[in-house]
Amino acid sequence: MENSESRISLAKGSEVGAVLLKVFRQLDGGTLAEVKESARSFRESGRSGTKIEVEIVRRALGEAGVETVVVHPETD
Repeated sequence: MENSESRISLAKGSEVGAVLLKVFRQLDGGTLAEVKESARSFRESGRSGTKIEVEIVRRALGEAGVETVVVHPETD
C-alpha cells in the first residue's frame, strides 16, 4: 500500500557528517536549527512516512552517498 507507514534509517556504520544537514535542508527547508534537529533525530531513530515519502528521502540520501535501510510494513 502506498499510504502505509514505512521507516528509513541509517545503515549500520554509515558516516554522514554534514550531508544530512544539506539533504534535509533541501527536502524540508526550515531554519538551520530545525534542520539540525531533524538530522539529530534521524541519526538516533530514523524517520517514518508513507512509502512515497520514505522513497524520496532514500533517493536524496542515496544520491548524497548515504547508505540507508528502509523497512516497509508487512502486507498480508
